[in-house]
Amino acid sequence: MKLNKLSVFIVLYCSTPCGYAQDIQLDTIDVFGTRSDDNEKITTQDIESSVGADRNITDLLKENNAIRYSSNGKNSQMLGEIAPANVSFYGERYYNNNLMLNGVSINNNINPVGMGENGRLPFDHTATILPSELPRGHAQSFWVSPSLLEEVDVHASNVSSEFGGFTGGAVNAKLKKPTADKAYGSLSYRTTRAAWTKFHLDGDYQEAFEQAYLPLAQPEFIKHEYNLTLNQPINDHSALLFSYDRQQSDIPLQQRYLDRWVTQERKSKNILLSYENVINDANIVSANLLYAPHAGSYFLDNAKDGRFVESGGGLLGELTWESFTPWGDSTTTLHYRNDKNQTKYDADTLYRYTKTPSIDWVSDPGTDEATKGGIGKRTTEQKSIGIRQNIEFEPRTFASSAHTFKVGWSFERNTSKVKQGKLAQQYSGAKTGSYYEDPSSPYGYSFKPFDLRDCEDCIPGEQFFTSKSLYYPVNAQVSHNRTALYLEDNIKWHGFTFRPGVRLDYAQFTKEVNIAPRFYMDYDLQAKDRTHFSLGLNRYYASGLIDYKLRSAYTFHDNFSRWEYADGWSLGTPTQYVAYKNKGLTTPYSDEIALGLSHEMANTLWRFEWINRHSKKQLMSKIDYQANPQERWLVNEGEHRSNNFSLKLNNIEPIKMKWVDLNWSIGASYQKTTTNQTGSDYTQRTWGDYDVQKVIVKDELKPIEETPATRFNQPWLAYARLDTHFPSIGLNWSQRLNYQSGYRETSLSGIRCSAKIAACGGYNGIVAKYEEVKYPNHFTVDWLFEWKKKFTNEHELSVNLTALNVFNTVIKVQKESYDYGNTYYQTYLPGRQFWLGAKYRW
Repeated sequence: MKLNKLSVFIVLYCSTPCGYAQDIQLDTIDVFGTRSDDNEKITTQDIESSVGADRNITDLLKENNAIRYSSNGKNSQMLGEIAPANVSFYGERYYNNNLMLNGVSINNNINPVGMGENGRLPFDHTATILPSELPRGHAQSFWVSPSLLEEVDVHASNVSSEFGGFTGGAVNAKLKKPTADKAYGSLSYRTTRAAWTKFHLDGDYQEAFEQAYLPLAQPEFIKHEYNLTLNQPINDHSALLFSYDRQQSDIPLQQRYLDRWVTQERKSKNILLSYENVINDANIVSANLLYAPHAGSYFLDNAKDGRFVESGGGLLGELTWESFTPWGDSTTTLHYRNDKNQTKYDADTLYRYTKTPSIDWVSDPGTDEATKGGIGKRTTEQKSIGIRQNIEFEPRTFASSAHTFKVGWSFERNTSKVKQGKLAQQYSGAKTGSYYEDPSSPYGYSFKPFDLRDCEDCIPGEQFFTSKSLYYPVNAQVSHNRTALYLEDNIKWHGFTFRPGVRLDYAQFTKEVNIAPRFYMDYDLQAKDRTHFSLGLNRYYASGLIDYKLRSAYTFHDNFSRWEYADGWSLGTPTQYVAYKNKGLTTPYSDEIALGLSHEMANTLWRFEWINRHSKKQLMSKIDYQANPQERWLVNEGEHRSNNFSLKLNNIEPIKMKWVDLNWSIGASYQKTTTNQTGSDYTQRTWGDYDVQKVIVKDELKPIEETPATRFNQPWLAYARLDTHFPSIGLNWSQRLNYQSGYRETSLSGIRCSAKIAACGGYNGIVAKYEEVKYPNHFTVDWLFEWKKKFTNEHELSVNLTALNVFNTVIKVQKESYDYGNTYYQTYLPGRQFWLGAKYRW
């Protein structure tokens, strides 16, 4: 199916002629809701009282039982980072979620895996130059501060057909709205630093870490978070809201071979301007403009002028019209999105000198190489113009059932491009002279220093380069438009609530129409709204991915060489990059079965859920080594299954005592995931490339798709939270007890099955042997203290103190290497850490 033209019909209507409010007598309307306990709403109060470190959207999701965080995403050697944590819903890949802001996706679908599953720059990016790489992207293009948010809706299972573009979960964060009631504002600041943090370090690595020798080691850091929010009424029905939020981290780094200290920076800004106008009782118009860039400065390892900046984020604009009529409500939204990822070196040319009189430094004492410069600027950019409309009709009664119909559609015109504007160069193979035959020498040859003063690509009288590479300008663009339509009906019949729905998506990337049926049912067992049983059968389709299309813009670079200076440059065989191909991809999808039981008793709500996910046709990579250049393409051979059992209970109304008010909640979940996607992302090669179809797990031969998960693989998670409020002194004390089953470090090694291996059971062929090292389970405790002092009804000062891992528990996670596998060291999660903040409201 190919869409050349799109005819758009927007339903526009008002209950009266569109103007100011008139007196209207409306009939009484019965409102029927759909109970959906598996989807979580994080309120403003929840956001402000959250107990955590860096403030971002995914950090707010800790109490959702569907979520697993990267085990090593916040290890204690890199606490200066501010990037949002990656999360997995039900074991799905972290980049297969749909994170939205007011319903607009803020995902990165160009290079979401660039920063890796841990959300930080890989070590090799500071150790060498990777000329064929796209700029390093994060799974979230926009890093949005919770200070800008009114609430966050987390759709983990039984997701409405309104939402698509995911096989994991959907998260819709809603921006704060201006209000015409009164002018108000707030100013806040929050900080932490290395001196307030306990580090746990492996003995073999401790010295290098404490001296900040390695480019990504962060023994010293200072973090700052600022926020200013102002709300100003314009008249009695319209207002403006302005918010400025900034997160910053300063990280000293020692370049020991250059004998100097430099400072790395991480920055994230949010500038929000929001407008709302309540035109009349039937029409509201609102507009949001968000500018949200982020950037990190880094340094090539011990290189002069080797600073480079990895940046992302951009601009998001939105215009919304809400219309309320006797027969239904509609919301129509236009949006514009423009975001970039960029790698920018301070220099366009990289020199790999050797040590001579004018080169008084070395980058590597083992080789005497002295590196200087970089390879310029590369940018990927995504632009999106979209329109969507949701219409919810007023409830209608047919026979003994009540129906609430919803319908919606959307269209996005997306263009993405990659650009390198200038020629970049790299010089290497520096020589200080030449050897020549000399019969008078006892060795039969002698060395003649390079002494030319008039020379090209050299240091006169000292050294000349024998190799150079030219990286040519690139400018490529890809279109990937998306169209969607959904229908849904909420049906109330006796004690049953049904929500059948269907979603249709057309993506230009795969050129196919995907039909996703959704069904949810809730039954009130005793017709007292206390005990509910729920059942869901749903399908979710992933969003488009254009990583490989843009990577194909990099085709080759030219290499020149000369053995002696007098030889002159000669053009060698160009370095051909991997040719990325698209060979008939289909859209990955996930099927879900969801069972739930909830019960209210004695001011408590108990909720139990079982969620089964079966993800199919997930993306993996395939390579043809025989092609010239080598070809790589994506294939739909990934698969995984997960079962998640969870229990959550909490009080319904606050528990009020003489001196204190209490709120509490407890949650626990067990998750088991099997998959053939044992790598961290879609760049993992298929097992067919290795001729592997079986795996040995605990001395048992299994199909490769039954390999236990190697990522986001914590089986057990649990927490208990107690919020204590002392009204008389204005003190809140939030306590959170966390339990996590120990980190599982896994490895796969290839062996050939034979009769000598009992587990093979007569099978012949290459198999992957799965091995696992389990670390101990652990408990941690987090505290948040907040003291508030009211001066008047409008003016209030609050001071907050966050203490994470209060008892300084030692928690091992995976082993890492800083020298490409020659040396490994144990890493740990952070020890005790304090954050201090203050906020003034008026």
